[in-house]
This record gives sequence, structure tokens and C-alpha cells, in this order.
Amino acid sequence: MLKINEDIDDVEVPADFPKEVVVIPIVNSPIFPGMIAPIILSEDKFTKELDEQVAKIGYVALNLVKFKESAEYYPSTDDEDVEEYEMEAYDDPELKDLTSKDIYKVGVLCKVVKKLKLPDGSVNLLVHGLKRFRISKFIKEAPLLIVKTEVFEDVHEADEELDAYTRSVINQVKKLSEINPYFNEEMKLAMLNSPSPGSLADLVAFALSLDVPEAQDFLETLVVKKRFAKLLVYLKREKDVADIQKKITDEVNDKVNKYQREYFLREQLKVIRNELGMEEDEKTKDMKKFKELIAECKMPEDAEKAALEELERLDSIADSSPEYNIARTYLTWVTT
Repeated sequence: MLKINEDIDDVEVPADFPKEVVVIPIVNSPIFPGMIAPIILSEDKFTKELDEQVAKIGYVALNLVKFKESAEYYPSTDDEDVEEYEMEAYDDPELKDLTSKDIYKVGVLCKVVKKLKLPDGSVNLLVHGLKRFRISKFIKEAPLLIVKTEVFEDVHEADEELDAYTRSVINQVKKLSEINPYFNEEMKLAMLNSPSPGSLADLVAFALSLDVPEAQDFLETLVVKKRFAKLLVYLKREKDVADIQKKITDEVNDKVNKYQREYFLREQLKVIRNELGMEEDEKTKDMKKFKELIAECKMPEDAEKAALEELERLDSIADSSPEYNIARTYLTWVTT
């Protein structure tokens, strides 16, 4: 379960923070600064060397695994801004044989809060995201990926524009909460208690479950106003998708409710007719006629069984439905 630390503004990287940390590659949405979340590592990934490193330093770096081109990796480059490629998801879910070329350089520095061994041999690391950072140098690649870090701070100016962005995001989330169960009261409460605009933006971005390129782009955006601008686009898209889903659901429910209502009304009408001794309706006549014809036809056992199943299905279909005529035609053909 994800949590947000409400004292993130008071959380500063200690003076004795290690300049070299081990990188744990992740393939899903990143954990943003200020958040507390579990990282599950399989038994073969939580090696003895990683265990010793965690126990010794108490910190890890989380970096997303890069997307790659379908044919082969793009050539490495010293220009860290050149990462515009047509890419697809990394196709190795076990993350084997990853190198420095396979991860994004910007990630999140985390403090390991707790380590828990699970019954299946895997390990649950509860980590607390502290700061955005960039890998300034790769120290070692095997058996662990050890890097030097360069820590970033949010860039924000407290002005009217930032206030407007903040209110717009909160309003969008309130609208989403009416149709998206993830944006529940707990989520809204966490937003209201966010200690800074930057942490508020990060919390909402995590809740949206962005895909890897968008999540990485958001993570690399240090200017809070730009982060909010991107977030509003994501929220608008989420709202549009949610509206379409709601429309489809409502249409399906309307059709189901209509057929159910017709069925119950016809059943009530049938009971009323019987009580009044009135003439049977057409559907009742059809049911009796086909039941007699099936008995008279002396069909093979399998054929009779199929015909009786279709007759039972006919009884559950409203005679106003197109399916009723199809089933009736089938029974007429079988008994002719």
C-alpha cells in the first residue's frame, strides 16, 4: 500500500548520505519522493551482495528500465538529453543481464525502512522515497549496479499561477473521484495534507499509473509548474476515458434493465391472465405446442435433449427480443 510522508519538506538528505548507492531497476511506475511503498524482489534477485549492501548503507536507488527499439538498442550517447526514440516495452520480465544502458539515469533515492522475508523466498523492501537524483557515474555493474549520485531539488515559485495550477488539479481529481473509485476519500485527504505543491503533483501522478515514458518524463520535470501542466493533460485524458467507460456501462445497464423489466411485467401479466381465466398469451401457446411436438417426434436422445434445452432457453427470452424468433424458428425446424 502506498503512503505519502507528510513531513517531506523536513526530510533532507543527511550530510553523511552515501555518495555511492546500489540501483534496483523497476519496470512499473516509479516511487516519487515523499512516498512510502513496498518493493518485492524475487529470491534470485535479492542476492547476498544486495542484502549486505542494504544492511551496510540503508539506502537504494530506484530507476526505471528503459524502453528499447524492437530491433536492437540505440547507441549509447554522452548527451543525456538525447533520448527521443521509437521504443517498446523491455521484453525481459526477470530483468536478467541488465547493464547501465538499460536504465534511465534519473531516478529516486530511497531509504530502506524495513526488510521482510516472505514465505515464498522473495523479499519485501519497504522504501521511503527521498529525492530525485541523476546518475553521475557508474562505479560497478556486476554483481551489483553501483552508481554515484547527483541529488535534485524541486524548482518552484510561490505565486498566483502556481496556486491556480494547484486548485485546477484538486478540482480535476474531485471530478474524477465521482467516477473513478481509486480517487477515494483517503486519496483526497492525502492530497489536502500534501506538504508542498511538488509532492501533491507527485501523489496524483502516481495514482494515475502513467506508462513508463510518461512516468519518466514526469520524474525528470523539476519545475513544479511544468509538472502541473503535464498533470492536467493526464487528468483530462483520464476523465475522458472514465466518461466513455461510464457511458458504455450506463447503456449496457439500461438495456439489461429494460429486458428485465419486460420479463417481469410479462410474468406478472401471465399470472393475472391465469387468475382471471383469460386466454393464454402467444408465448405460453408456443411453449405448450413445442413441448407436445418434441414428445411426439420420438427424436434420438441427444436431439431431444438439445430441443428441450432450447425450449427452456425460449422460456427465459422475452418474446419481443430478436433472439426469441431465432429460437422459435429453430424449434419449428427441429420438430417438422
